[in-house]
Amino acid sequence: MSTPCIHCDQEVVHAYFSDKLSSSSGPFCCQGCLTVYNILNMKGLSEYYTIKKNISIFKKRDPVSLNDNQYSYLDDQDFLQEYSYKGLSGLPTMEFYLEGIHCLACLWI
Repeated sequence: MSTPCIHCDQEVVHAYFSDKLSSSSGPFCCQGCLTVYNILNMKGLSEYYTIKKNISIFKKRDPVSLNDNQYSYLDDQDFLQEYSYKGLSGLPTMEFYLEGIHCLACLWI
């Protein structure tokens, strides 16, 4: 049985534990979740976890499905012309909407 991260509820592959709080604080899936957890607790906002546990909007969601697509379409000239623009550096630039991120704490940090 896998152990969920205390902050984001994702499966913990390599566990991180808080050195600043009691030894029972953890496990965390990444340093980002551990950092956000420590910030919330230092600022007196640990009630977040009680609210999260009791509100249905925080139900565990399925992770993104991986496939063998190597994203070769990103090199297609028609695709590049339609979806890229010249960035400040003069290089082709694209912006992406990232759906299904493993851990929002990492993005927040």
